Amino acid sequence: MSSGTKPSALKFKVLDESKVLRFHWLLDTLASLGPFVDALNEFGGSVALTVLATLFHLTPVETAITLAGYWIGVGVGGMVVGAFSDMYGRRFIFVWDMLFVGIMAIASALVFNAIQFFITRFLLGFVIGADYTAAVPLMSEYAPVHSRGRLLGYQKIWFMIGEILAPALGIAFEPIVGVDNAWRLVFVVAAIPAIALFFLRKSMPESMRWAVSLGRKKEAEEANSMLRKYGLEVDLSNVNFEYRRLRFRDVYREFFSRKNLRAVLYVFWVGTAYALTINLMSVWQPYYLEQLHATPTYSLLSTSVSAAVAFVGVVLVTLTIDKWGRRLWGLLGFVLSSIPMFILYFGLLYNVLTLPEVTALFSVFGFIMIGAIGVLQYVPAAEVTSTRTRGLSVGWDKLWEFIIAAPAFTIYAVLGPLYSPLYDAIVCIASGIILYYLAIETKGKSLEEIAGE
Repeated sequence: MSSGTKPSALKFKVLDESKVLRFHWLLDTLASLGPFVDALNEFGGSVALTVLATLFHLTPVETAITLAGYWIGVGVGGMVVGAFSDMYGRRFIFVWDMLFVGIMAIASALVFNAIQFFITRFLLGFVIGADYTAAVPLMSEYAPVHSRGRLLGYQKIWFMIGEILAPALGIAFEPIVGVDNAWRLVFVVAAIPAIALFFLRKSMPESMRWAVSLGRKKEAEEANSMLRKYGLEVDLSNVNFEYRRLRFRDVYREFFSRKNLRAVLYVFWVGTAYALTINLMSVWQPYYLEQLHATPTYSLLSTSVSAAVAFVGVVLVTLTIDKWGRRLWGLLGFVLSSIPMFILYFGLLYNVLTLPEVTALFSVFGFIMIGAIGVLQYVPAAEVTSTRTRGLSVGWDKLWEFIIAAPAFTIYAVLGPLYSPLYDAIVCIASGIILYYLAIETKGKSLEEIAGE
């Protein structure tokens, strides 16, 4: 805008200083069910992992590559559609992508070879990645300043519910359809909430910050009309709505500008370091335990137990992140996570660990790593850049969080069960130190203040 009150001057005080209202919880729940659907599909892949190699006659490395299609899709989808979220708004993507998620979840349940599995899972991941670039910025742009970390972290809580539920569903379906087909029913179940969200999300408004930033008067007024029902209203009387059209190159140029360099590196490292370390305990765990001669049922049960313990860590960090800050939790999460991985390595080296003890160490690791760093996957990327690039920022995080999972699976396949935890432990320590120096503390600051507007 060339004249009148700019978004940076308006500061959206009524939104920033609001109490957490019914509107915030409703929006947050509808946004958070996206990660829930993601987790059902992601860890439905864990259920498939217990039989994938046998079913499709794959080597360990081929299994890792086949499984990675979903993660590659999320990364590509987030990076491509993130710019669209900044150019055309959050709401359209927020509503419509869930319909395609439901369709692709069903399609991925109907495959009969590794190539079909990879392609359908890649497309499913693509629309999941798109959802993150709309849902996470939308929540961030409406969240009160002193509750923003907690409301964003709430999305990780729902992800964890899906992570716990997916292996449990796999175990429940095994007696019905057999171990070779249980994963298919998990993917079908994952389609149900996705299709329901397509209808439920239509009740939510466009981002007020996005509408004002790009001079979309109609969308801003429609958003206000919805907000009034919940006791919120942004004063638009002094805003000069001058329509502004963003192009792809505008979004990418601003995001990758020198001014934004630290934010770009920070978001990159949050996603990358997490992907390099988390997947041994999470998605790869069933296959890892089978290499230690666990049964498929025990492997899935162990994964669910570890996820349940990690859920407690996610709740703890979500409740304290606005008080303790993002930077401290980032350092603690990585460095402390190295301890159970070192114990796992030496325990296996000297052959003194039982399978339940391995499960316990994975659970401790998940409590720390998923609790702290898992929550950070939903927070800094939605805070540290301007409204004009926030969708791309979240996509940038998902690009590395998910794309790096592909080589991480291959690293675990090559290193084997003994050296994989040693690798995790070393990378955790290095990641914590690097993250501490890159981190931008955002607690207690408005989005405009963080972006320097």
